[in-house]
Amino acid sequence: MSLMTQYLTLIAMSISGAILGAVYDVYRVVLKQWRFLRFLNPVFDLMFWIFALVLVFWALMWANNGDVRLYVFVILLLGLLVYRLLFRKIVVSGTVGVILGMKALGLLIYRMFLLLVVQPLLLLGRLLLALLRALDRVAQVIETVILWPFRPILRLLHKGLKRVFVPIEEPLVRYWKHMKKVKGFLVSLSNWFFNRKDDEEPKDPKG
Repeated sequence: MSLMTQYLTLIAMSISGAILGAVYDVYRVVLKQWRFLRFLNPVFDLMFWIFALVLVFWALMWANNGDVRLYVFVILLLGLLVYRLLFRKIVVSGTVGVILGMKALGLLIYRMFLLLVVQPLLLLGRLLLALLRALDRVAQVIETVILWPFRPILRLLHKGLKRVFVPIEEPLVRYWKHMKKVKGFLVSLSNWFFNRKDDEEPKDPKG
C-alpha cells in the first residue's frame, strides 16, 4: 500500500467516524425532542447502521479500493473520539436550536390558524345566534306591547318565523359547539406535538 493510499485511508476513516458520531447524535436529539417519533426508534437504529455500513464501504472503496485492515477500524474510532471531544457540543446544541426553531415556526402557524380561521368562525357563529335570538325577542315585544290587537295574526307570523329560524338556529348551535371542540382538540394536539412543557427549559442531551 502506497503512502498516498495510507493518507487517503486515514482521512476517509477519520472523517467517516466523525460523520457517524454526528449523525447518531442528531437522530438521538430528534427522538428526544419530538416524542411522537419515539415509536420509530427501532427503524431509526436500523437506518443508522445501514448508513454506517454504506458510508464505511464507500470511504474504503474511495481510499484504498476496499482493503479492510485492523487499523482502519482504529482510525474510525479515533475519528469518532475526536468528534466527541471537539464538535459534539456544537452539533447537539445546533440540532436543538434547529428543532426549537421548527417548533416555534409550527406554533406560530398554528396560532395564526386559530386567530385567522377558527376564531372568526366561532365569532361568526356567535353573532348569527345572537342576531336570531334578538330578532325573536323583538318579534315577541312587538307582539305583546304594540300590536296586541293583531295577536292572532302575529302569533301565526311568529310561528312561521320560528319554522324558518329554528332549523337555522339548531345547526348553528351544533356548529358553534363543534368548533369549540375542534379548538380544544387543536390546543391539546399542539401541546403534545410541540412538547410545550419541554420547550420551556430545553436541555442538551449529555453522555
